Amino acid sequence: MVDVDDFNLEASTACRFDSLSIYDGSDTSADLIGVYCGTEGPGIVTSTGSSLFLRMESDITGTRSGFHAKYISQGETGGCGTNFTSHAGFISSPNYPEKYDNNADCTFSITGEADKNVTVAFDHFDVEQHTDCDYDSLKIYDGDTDEGSPLATLCGIDMPNPVSSTIGSGLFFRFKSDASVTRTGFSAFFRVQ
Repeated sequence: MVDVDDFNLEASTACRFDSLSIYDGSDTSADLIGVYCGTEGPGIVTSTGSSLFLRMESDITGTRSGFHAKYISQGETGGCGTNFTSHAGFISSPNYPEKYDNNADCTFSITGEADKNVTVAFDHFDVEQHTDCDYDSLKIYDGDTDEGSPLATLCGIDMPNPVSSTIGSGLFFRFKSDASVTRTGFSAFFRVQ
């Protein structure tokens, strides 16, 4: 997994001038994940296997500041009830990548250093859809409890935008499912910075 947290390459149609290409494997013969240029970088990119290959190309004119990426080979992982305290890791719904159970009630939290922010970015999301997320849902709260209004209430199949702490150095998660219909749930990467 790589986290491209700063990105500025020369912009062009189809990224003809300068570009960053990312492949899902150890060289350019692997499946191409994407080609990026301009100021919209790829963000967090996860491989399906044990390697990613990045290739940056530039032409003879128009330079920019480039990109910065962090490579993460392992991070903290854990199940329901876990309080994550490392700088990076992975969270997921119960049983992921299999379907979560009916009547699940799972909580976990991420706590960073006092002067840091926590950001979570999803790479898979499939939770039973409902207009108000009343059936199954993932709620994300600022801080270390589920008191107050959530920063995000998530359900459905659309990939959520990254969620970051705003008032402190922690996020609290509560995943709940009702008595019918289960899906594969979610998988996400978190970082503290």
